Amino acid sequence: MLLPKVEKGDQAAHATIIPRTRGVEGPGAGAKERRDEVISPEDYIEDLLERYPGINAFLRERGVVCIQCGEPVWGTLREQVEAKGLDLDALVKDLNETFCPGETES
Repeated sequence: MLLPKVEKGDQAAHATIIPRTRGVEGPGAGAKERRDEVISPEDYIEDLLERYPGINAFLRERGVVCIQCGEPVWGTLREQVEAKGLDLDALVKDLNETFCPGETES
């Protein structure tokens, strides 16, 4: 996904489109390419919305906002769930049972 990067020059700000980068290590790394991974607290909200149809409504019903002003919220599932004071482990378990049936965490 390309996100605008705003750089301020001498006279005015202009936007330059740069690819958003993420680390290659850790939970969720390469999840977009591999459908056999489970949903992790470290997965980015925008990636979850892209990979799993229906996840927005599922999370919204549980108090986790994923879309604001027509755009995905930034950050990880962990960040959004903890900000709402919800039970992260229970929510991730429900997500995996609903959207990744048959998969297990390693």
